[in-house]
Amino acid sequence: MSFAVTHTGGCHCGAIRFKFQASPRFTAWCCNCSICAIKRNDHVIVPEQKFQLLQGQAQLSLYTKY
Repeated sequence: MSFAVTHTGGCHCGAIRFKFQASPRFTAWCCNCSICAIKRNDHVIVPEQKFQLLQGQAQLSLYTKY
């Protein structure tokens, strides 16, 4: 039986905080770009309706490699 729990997270400086609903165990991917490799960032993809940004909307921006 699979059920959802609330997971929380945010950025290193604390400006961004979020929560999302997912199973207690989920798959996270380790990014190998130079920034993520240095910061040891992991990535989880969740449906938009299961994600809630709690703070930091004004600090968000679009990151592109090029």
